[in-house]
Formats: sequence, structure tokens, C-alpha cells
Amino acid sequence: MRVARQTSLIGRLGDGETIVDRDGDRITILVPVALPRRGGRRLVLPAQSKQSDPDPILIAALRKAHAMLARDRGMPVIETAPVSPNERMILRLAFLAPDIQRAIIDGRQPRHFNLEYFKSVDLPLAWSKQRERLGFGEPKRPCSVD
Repeated sequence: MRVARQTSLIGRLGDGETIVDRDGDRITILVPVALPRRGGRRLVLPAQSKQSDPDPILIAALRKAHAMLARDRGMPVIETAPVSPNERMILRLAFLAPDIQRAIIDGRQPRHFNLEYFKSVDLPLAWSKQRERLGFGEPKRPCSVD
């Protein structure tokens, strides 16, 4: 009797449906189901791409740092001392490696990198050490020889 019921069940299976397990009076059937999503959107991103996330506070601080500098024969010069300790901390942004500054403007800085984090870090002068300390990888193109 059981064999007859199982064979009649096999005859009624739909496309893609298969019997996975038979155990006594139990039969486990795999039924593929695709549930439609409602109200969602599909987003296709290329592999290993990180969307830019510009930090407006960090970008404004970088601009302010460059505004505090003057140029004399192409070299940065500080004509007046920064007024507050906060401005002294912000001025250090102007001396970051060019690729780090470009990443900040483009919004490609590491997730943890914001103005508060930058203020708490002891910034080395060598650009390669800056990349290491601040969590940036090696530059795609060399911008200096350390």
C-alpha cells in the first residue's frame, strides 16, 4: 500500500520538485520556490567597489587647513599662528600625503577616519608612515619617494 502511494506521488511531482528523503511513512520533497520582492530595488555593483562616502566636516576642515597656508615660491608658509588649539590640529590636514587628501575629497577614506580620529592621532611627516598610521593602503600611483 505504501509503495503504491509513493509511486503515485512521484508521478505528480512538478518541474524541479524532487524527493530528498524517504523514511518509513515520511517522504521529504524539495520544492523550489522563488518569492517576489515587493517595494525593493535591485542594485548591481561591480566586485570590490566601495561607494564613496564624503565626510563634509572632514572636507571643510581640509579646505580650512589649506586656507591657513600661503605659498612662497611653491612652498607652503604659515604667515600667522593658528588662533586656537583646534586650528592647530586642523592645520595638520594640509600636510597629509596628496593621495590621502584626494581620498578624503573623493570620500574614499577608511570608515574609521573622521576629524575626531585625526585629531587624536600623532601624525608622522613621512607620507608612507601617514598611510600606515591612518589606515590607507599603498597609493595606486607613486606621489613621492620617502
